Order: sequence, then C-alpha cells, then structure tokens
Amino acid sequence: ARPVVFLGDVSYSLYLSHTLAQKVLVKLLPATRFEASPLGVKVAVATAYLAAITLACLGTYFLVERPARRALRRAAG
Repeated sequence: ARPVVFLGDVSYSLYLSHTLAQKVLVKLLPATRFEASPLGVKVAVATAYLAAITLACLGTYFLVERPARRALRRAAG
C-alpha cells in the first residue's frame, strides 16, 4: 500500500530529525510548564509537538534526502 511505502521512505528522516525537533520544543514549550494545565491545553501542546516533529521529518525528507538521492544516482550512473 502506498501510505505504508511512504512511511518507510520517510522513516530515516524521522529518525534523524525527531531528536533535534524535540530539543527545540523542550526549550520553547517545556512540559513542566503545563503540568497543572487543563487537559485541553495538554492535548494542544502534544499536538504542537507532533506537528513540529512531522514538519521537521517531511522537511528533511523533501528538501535534503530526496534531492541527495537523485544527485547520487545521477553521479553514479
């Protein structure tokens, strides 16, 4: 199935970018700041974390990994 293949393709970008995104998010939205917040705020913060990590993953995939793959294929053959 195409979605599963796409997840496999972006998995390396996710592996490379999620730690960086998490380190930035911990500085911008520290979890301890929201401990006493209502559930809705906690869900919003978790959604922001997920969105930022997803954007970082897709950004590195489309802006770095795919162009690099194409360049290496052209150079090799």
